[in-house]
Amino acid sequence: MAAGFKTATVRSGDVAATLTNYPTYVDLSRLGITTLAEAESVRVYADSGKTTEWAREIVSVTQMHVKVPSLTSSTEIFVDWDGVRADYAVGATYGRNAVWTFYDFVSHDGGGTDSTAGITGTSFGGVTVGGVAGKLGDATVYDGSNDYVQFGNILNLGVASNTLSLSYWYKDQTGNDKAVIAKTNGGGPTANYGYQQRWALGEPDIYGADGGSFVNNDGSGVFANPAGVFAFLNLHYRANTTSVAFNGFYDNVGAVKNAGRGGTYSTDNSNTLAFTIGAESDAGTPCGITICEIRIKINSVIIPTTWWTTEYNNQNAESTFWGTWTTVGGGAAQTARRGVIMMM
Repeated sequence: MAAGFKTATVRSGDVAATLTNYPTYVDLSRLGITTLAEAESVRVYADSGKTTEWAREIVSVTQMHVKVPSLTSSTEIFVDWDGVRADYAVGATYGRNAVWTFYDFVSHDGGGTDSTAGITGTSFGGVTVGGVAGKLGDATVYDGSNDYVQFGNILNLGVASNTLSLSYWYKDQTGNDKAVIAKTNGGGPTANYGYQQRWALGEPDIYGADGGSFVNNDGSGVFANPAGVFAFLNLHYRANTTSVAFNGFYDNVGAVKNAGRGGTYSTDNSNTLAFTIGAESDAGTPCGITICEIRIKINSVIIPTTWWTTEYNNQNAESTFWGTWTTVGGGAAQTARRGVIMMM
């Protein structure tokens, strides 16, 4: 088993502002990690003395997410592995769940187990969850015919004044007026549902209970991206107004889209409606899309635009964001070498 201790420093221009408890993506393959045993043995620190450890989730042999308590334009990260230590339990202090305390739902492959609570969705229509390559790791293809994944009655929305933030990477979206992410009873835009992020006229909408759309539906296609190319979408709802960002920038030209076109933001106070990816519900209209890295936050303060921009920079170009990894003296690899020398 290979071992190592390496460090990298964030590129200052990629951090839009100081961010608290920020989950950052690290591509483990760039450190020379090649096996799952090596990946699961990873420990992450704020310093070379290993006095301050950070929580991390190992998604795969290449994909890791680390919660940085304060991400600044000069943050340095230290990663140590020995190929022997077992992975942390998901509920451990530095395990998976601790990384995602800010979010209410996280699915890396676009339909698999939720990283915030370990809830696994039920697949319908023959969809293969995580069956294709995504932006960071795996992604899920929804065929637009009968594919969807349902997680049951999770994500209680509470009252109409709640905020709702969601983001994901997607490509090859097909069809208009199709639900992508929903908490509904499957009755369409006039039904009683908590929220429904749909595509219509080339742009994403969040619908209200009476069919009102909270994103300017101008049909300009500014959110279109070339076939086969992943794009990053962020939507934030608050007080009947929705802001949208595309590839880290509002409306792709820097202008916030706050339509406020009316409608009533329906609530699900009893938390009985199903949360579904790929369709309105089992009775709804499926969406054709390839999707991954779905993240949702409800009942929260507004997520700053600097968070979204930094998130895009990190996930779109991790090798630029973290730059070159260099070996740190005194790490697991060096300790192992010293032991061999002493035995000679």
